[in-house]
Order: sequence, then C-alpha cells, then structure tokens
Amino acid sequence: MSTFRVPLTTIREIKEHPNADSLVIAKIYDWDVVVKKGDFNVGDEVLYIPVDSILSPELEAKVFGPDSKIKLNKSRIRSIKLRGQISQGLAVKPSLIGFKGVLEENYAETLGVVKYEPPEYELPKQMQVKATKKKNKHSHFKEYSKLEHFKYFDRVIQDGEIVYVSVKLHGTNARYGWAPTEVNTLFKRIKKFLGLLPEYEFVWGSRTVEISSKPDKKHVGVNIPSQGVNFGDVYTKMIHQYDLMNKIPKGRIIYGEIVGDGIQANYPYGCEKGEHRLFIFDVMDSNTLKYLNYEDFKKEVDGMGLDRVLELYVGPWDKEVISKLRDGTDLGCVREGIVVKPVVERSTPSLSRLALKWISDAYYLMKHNTEYH
Repeated sequence: MSTFRVPLTTIREIKEHPNADSLVIAKIYDWDVVVKKGDFNVGDEVLYIPVDSILSPELEAKVFGPDSKIKLNKSRIRSIKLRGQISQGLAVKPSLIGFKGVLEENYAETLGVVKYEPPEYELPKQMQVKATKKKNKHSHFKEYSKLEHFKYFDRVIQDGEIVYVSVKLHGTNARYGWAPTEVNTLFKRIKKFLGLLPEYEFVWGSRTVEISSKPDKKHVGVNIPSQGVNFGDVYTKMIHQYDLMNKIPKGRIIYGEIVGDGIQANYPYGCEKGEHRLFIFDVMDSNTLKYLNYEDFKKEVDGMGLDRVLELYVGPWDKEVISKLRDGTDLGCVREGIVVKPVVERSTPSLSRLALKWISDAYYLMKHNTEYH
C-alpha cells in the first residue's frame, strides 16, 4: 500500500479540455484534475486531495460551500469522467479554506483527510489470520516495501535507464521463506543450548501479518505446515499447494500475490470455485534484507519452479511506450495496472526503494476497486 498524502504543491501544467470550453485539465504531479477555466494558473499553489480520500464534514463544507449540490456524505473521492476526460482527485486553493503551509509537506492529518479503508467484515474469511505476538515477530521477515504511485514520482526514473515492467495483479499479498533462526522463545533457547537449533526457520504470512505457526482452537485456519491439509486461510494453503518449504532455498524470502476464488470481487483470474494461484513478484535475501536484482530474481524464481507475475517489458525507460502497458486484460480480468522497477535495485533521495505502481484508468473507474491487500 502506498503512502497516503494530501500535499501542498504547485500546478505543473494547464491543458485545454477537448470537450468543454469552460473546463481545463490541471496537471498536478502527473495526475490530471479537471477544474474550471481561470481558477488556476501554472505555478499556483494547490492542495491536492487524491482519489480514495474521505473529507471531514468541516473540510467538505469549506471546499464545496454550504449551498453546493455536491454532497460526499463521508463517501470517498473517486476517479470520474467529466465530459469524457478522466479526473483524479480534487485541486483546492489554499485560500479557499484559509490554509497556509510548506510546499511538498503532507497535510492529510492536519486537514482531517483520511484514506478509505473497507470495513473489517468485508475481508473474506479465508484471508482472516491470527498474527504472531509482537515480541515473537521475526526481525528478518520484512513486510513488503510500499509501492508508491508513479504519478507522484514520474520524474525519478532516469532517461534511458533499463527498467523491468510487470503486471500488477489484484489479489492479496503473501510472503514465505527461510529466515535466520531467532532465539525468541524458551523452547528455542533450550534447543540452542543443546546444539539442536537449526540455522534457518520457515516463516510465512500476509502482507502485514506474520502468521503464528501454533494451532489455535479459536482460529482453526492457522496450522503448522506439516500437520496436513485442514486449511482455513489461503496463505497457509499455498505452502502445501506449491511445496514451498522444499522449493524455497534457505536464506530467501519470496513475495507474491495470491489470486482466485473469493480474494477480490470480479477478479478470479480464471480460477474455479475453491481454486487459488500464487504469482511471485520479488525475492529478498533474508540475511542482508536486500531485494534481488531483476536477473537474479528471475533466475531464482524459475529455479524454484514457481510462477512469476507476467513480464511486459524489459528495456530503456520510455514513458510514452510504458504508459500504454497499463491497459489490457490478464487471465480475463481488467488489468489493475503495472509495476515499474529498475533492473538494478536502487534508492532515491525520496524513495528507500525505487519501485512504483502505475494504475490503469480503466481500473480507477471501476465502481468497486480497492487497493487494500
């Protein structure tokens, strides 16, 4: 999940609206926002409120005015088409709400703007898992890096830099692997004293939850992998379905997307009822905590006999060419978008890891889209 932000920034460009004389398209970062003609000029300061934002009643009243016909009523801001032109988010004049701030700072909390989150009851039962106690969490079993939106960071990739573009599947994140054994329980301390503690231990979980390996009467979905086939969650199911304990090398953590029945509405990806598939999109060295470069990632996943996410492009960075890859279908489903990464891992002053998601307009316009797993 990307960082949620409501930044104070400036208008980068103003473009004519092709179908409306009274409207123009304001370019904010790389987002297109339809606004009234004359409201903004290039270089003007603007508060950008992104898609999936929920405004506080106080802010909504200031932005739209007391007599406005627009009533969000705590519903989220969505991508819409205005006279055939897609508009993503709101452009708000700071003076309209009596606001002053510092450019490029995030004012989501200050303004009372929050990101839409689906109610917990909407999470399918097979994706509800019990977390390991905080004190027992494995320090080398890292959650997956946040994929920031390309449209906020469209200028960080260098011209001609070799990049790897893959499909962004719409499922649920999962992680599995062999991490250096940590002596964090009495039982492990005893085994270490007796010289019986193995060098690596198997760990697994969802994007944010490290799943306990101990059976729990209150949560029958959590099972020690070797106990059999009584699965209650899709994350543990994949261990057996793909024989992950034997396929993943020691010292490696794999990150993938589980898709299929009951994961995301309208996104079965060709799976039948009760069927699920795992696609790998990254591999980390659990000792150094560094992601593998593209060539090493590809070689290792193929060597495990596992499926990688669909590769769309490997070559020099070309925004015009790569932007077209956002559209399409994957296994019969509308493409959510793409992920762009350099083939050689690197960071930037603003990103600890250069890995960006670029969501398709078709997906943004879908009524029930989400980005929460």
